[in-house]
Amino acid sequence: MSRLIRKNIKLNPEVYAILQKYKDSIHDFASKKRVPMSWNEFFMIIVSDWECSRSKCHCGKFFDCDHCRLLDEIVRRR
Repeated sequence: MSRLIRKNIKLNPEVYAILQKYKDSIHDFASKKRVPMSWNEFFMIIVSDWECSRSKCHCGKFFDCDHCRLLDEIVRRR
């Protein structure tokens, strides 16, 4: 088993405020605030969504990237 090394990152207060806002929005969407969400869980949700070609709109809804959808359609047609 590989050993995990914790890293501390320093954020600008404005960046932290934006991340906190997104964390609250995603937490509300993901669990309706029934279960506490850690920062690790927050970043895992963000990373996994981008790995799956998904992003979060400013209105709070998830949508697939138009470019990735087009590429998927091209692959299906070949």
